[in-house]
Amino acid sequence: NNPRKLMVDIAFNCGFSDQAHFSRVFKKIEGLTPKQYRKK
Repeated sequence: NNPRKLMVDIAFNCGFSDQAHFSRVFKKIEGLTPKQYRKK
């Protein structure tokens, strides 16, 4: 909901200790990277 929030903060808030792992899981589920999803 907050486009200014850092991706690393979102990853940690979701329980991930590694932003790269969060991005891989996110892409597997959504079909887009977090950055691509944020832009749409």
